[in-house]
Formats: sequence, structure tokens, C-alpha cells
Amino acid sequence: MSYRADIDGLRSVAIIPVVFYHAGVTIFSGGFVGVDIFFVISGYLITSLIDSELSEDRFSLIYFYERRIRRIFPALFSVIGFCAIVGWYVLAPNDYKSFGQSVVAATLFVSNILFWRQSGYFDAPTSERPLLHTWSLSVEEQFYASFPLYLILARRLFGKSTILVTSSIAVASFLMSLWAVKSYPTAAFYLSPARAWELMLGSLLAMGAFPELRGKNVRNGVALTGVTLIAISVFIYTKSTAFPGAAAPLPTFGALFVIWSGTNGGSIVKSILSKPPFVFIGKISYSLYLWHFCLFAFANHLSIEELKPFETGAVLFVSFACSILSWRFIERPFRRRRELSSGTRPIFAAALLSTCAAIGFGLAIIHAGGAPNRFSPDQLSILAGADDFNPDRAVCLSKTVDQTVRGELCKLGIVTSGDPTFALWGDSQAEALRAAVDAAAVQSHQSGIFAGADGCAPLLDIDRSDIRGCGAINKSIVDCTCARVVRGAVGEKSSIS
Repeated sequence: MSYRADIDGLRSVAIIPVVFYHAGVTIFSGGFVGVDIFFVISGYLITSLIDSELSEDRFSLIYFYERRIRRIFPALFSVIGFCAIVGWYVLAPNDYKSFGQSVVAATLFVSNILFWRQSGYFDAPTSERPLLHTWSLSVEEQFYASFPLYLILARRLFGKSTILVTSSIAVASFLMSLWAVKSYPTAAFYLSPARAWELMLGSLLAMGAFPELRGKNVRNGVALTGVTLIAISVFIYTKSTAFPGAAAPLPTFGALFVIWSGTNGGSIVKSILSKPPFVFIGKISYSLYLWHFCLFAFANHLSIEELKPFETGAVLFVSFACSILSWRFIERPFRRRRELSSGTRPIFAAALLSTCAAIGFGLAIIHAGGAPNRFSPDQLSILAGADDFNPDRAVCLSKTVDQTVRGELCKLGIVTSGDPTFALWGDSQAEALRAAVDAAAVQSHQSGIFAGADGCAPLLDIDRSDIRGCGAINKSIVDCTCARVVRGAVGEKSSIS
């Protein structure tokens, strides 16, 4: 492949919104879409490389994975090592244990699955998880692990129809994303099946699925359209935007148009993106992606309040400094050092050793429960409050409509065979009051029940887009539970609380 400076420039367009979004710069409210731009770029570049080598009958899986190791492993393990050292001093046992899990998952490139499974209500804030951003690396590496094999097989089985088959798979992935973002939004965000189409969009361009753009005016029009689509998604989208789903085509097709417009000629956008400042930021974009998030995670963890502007600026400065050093002294040497290119065995041996060391460290931290011996007994007694919650919380907040109708709800106060005299109705905030209400009810000889569902505020005829069934459960509470309370109150001749 011939080098395209404008694609490095497009990487800068992807990474800058991501960095400033995580920095809390409000104008970049949709900066998270930079990851999707990276997906399109990765799909295009990797498929261009594989397709050209397959056409010349010189593609090697071993050499392909060696290049991936050179590209990904050195900077990634450097950041993991840095986070392990800093985390030892600043992370509480529970958080450090969770970090150990993320080390294992990131090393095996399944952290997207881990963070999907850990997206519960009481998990640590996403802004304080040092390796959360490795979910996107996992999506990419899962793609890289399977797509070369797919291309080899598809070219043999389908020949010229490979583009059509690939397009069908991409469409199926996009349709899955549309469905999942409504029904299972967290899974849609983290898991590969709902993201694969974004990488395959770039792959299809590399495979020749899009016609050549003839004429400078046409290329300029396509390029400017792409920039506009990216700008709209970066500056208009917010964290409340359902994503990926129907919102993802704007940044992904925007990136596609920019790459497409520069494939067989020049454009205004291509010439701008090829300028040294854009190219340089694009070159350090991988290191910048790795370093900025973990630095902000630790800064947010250590700060009681939101980071002040000068603190944010300091973290940004350190992020860029670390990224430049990482690119210069870690990325480049491992990608270009001649003594490492004489054979694949040293590369794979080093990769295996690093992988085993990282996994061993992560498992040791998990087994040690986050190494609580780092803290004094007084500190540990305070930190133990992290586990101080009602053990039956999940049970009381997971009642179905049928269970509510049958009165199979958590009891409050004294236990009687008759109807309750009061009900505590609400979401997890109401459940947090349950123990205190229960104690007060026992003291006043009242019998009550708790009715509600996690995330469902006590409001009628209202549903949440990310939680199904709130309207139905709340209606059943009013129709059935409140009627029982009225009967109990009248029977006991007491007031309803």
C-alpha cells in the first residue's frame, strides 16, 4: 500500500473529539463518535493490505499477526504497567480488584465483553475505570482475528460475489445495531456484532464496492459532505443520544466519504488533512488514545469534585506529552527495529511472555481481593462501606407485574396476615430508604410493603427508552398494591403513610 498522509490526518479528526469529550469540553458533546471513525479507518486499511496481498498470492497470517503485535502490544502493555503502579497507590481494594479483571480482559482482547457485563448500577463510574477505553481495541482485534480468515474463505467460495456477501453481513450487523440499541443498549454499544458493520464499511471501500470518483468537483463535494457529517455528530450528539443504532451512520459514512474522496485523486479536504500538524497528531493517535483516558480516570478518581479547568488542562498537557514520548520511544522502535524483523519467533515469544505476565498479574490481584493489605485497619473499615447495601435489594426491585398482582412483595414493619397499611413505592432511591422505613414501621407497629422496580420512577403512563416495562409495573402497583393498602388502612383504622 502507498502511504496516505490524509488518513493519518483523519485519525487526528477522530482522536481530538474523543480526547476533549473525555476532558469534559462541552462543545465536543458527541466526541465519542471518534471511535467509530477509527473503526472505518481500520477496516479500510487492513482490508486494503490483506486484499492486495491475497491478489498477489503473498498473504501470510503469521506475518499479519506479527504486524498486529508490533502495532498494538508495546504501547498497550506500557499503559497497563503504568496503571498497575499508580493503581497500587490510589485504588481501593474493590477498585483494584476490578482493575485486575480489566487487565486480564484487555490482554485477551475481550474487555468489551467484561465492561458490558459490569455495567450494573453500583459499578464504579465509567470515568474512573483506567482501562475502560480498551473496549474499542477489543472490538478491533476481534475483527482482525476473524476477518482475514473470512476473506480467504470468501474469495475461494464466492469469488467476485465476495463484495455482495460482505455487504449482506454488514447490513445484518447494522440491523442488529438498530434493534439492540433499543432493547439492549449496553450490549449494542460494547459488543462486536452491533459494531462490525462500521469496520466492514471501510472494508467494502477497500474491496472496490464504491465506484471511482471522477472529477475534482465531485471529490470535493463528497469530501465536504463527509466532514459535515462528522461535524454534525461531534457537535450535535450528546451522551443521551441512542448509540450506535441509527445515529452511527453519520460519523461512519462521514469518515468513509473522506477516505473515498482521496482514493483516486486530490480534494480540498485531502490537502488540509495532509498538512504536518494533522498528520503528526494522527501518528500519535494510538498512544494518545491509550494514555489520555487512564490519566483522566486517575485524576477523576482522586478528585472529590469535577476537575477544574486548569486541572483538565494539566491532564491534557501530560496526555499529549506521554503520547509523544510513547510514540517516539515505544511505538516507532518496535515497529521499525531491524533486529526484530529477521524472524517472527522473537516477536511471538515476547508477545507470549508479556501476555502471560499481564494475565498473571491480573489474576493475582483478583485472588488477593485487590490487595487490601496496602491500607491500614482504619482505612479498611471506611472502605468496607462500599459493600454496605441491602443484600436482598435485587430481589425487592425485580418483581414482575404478575408478582405485584399476587402481592408477592417485600414486607416492611411487623408481619401480619392481613393487608398492609402503607406502601413504599419507587425506584432504587426509594429502596435505599427501605431499611429506615422498615425500622420506623416496626417501632409504630405498622405493616407495609415495598413496591417498585430498578430505574422506574413512581410515575404513571411513562416509560424509559433504556428500561422496558416501567409503565406496566407502575400501573400494577397502583391498581393492586394501593387497593390493598386502602383495605388495610380502613381495616386497621389507621392513616395511610
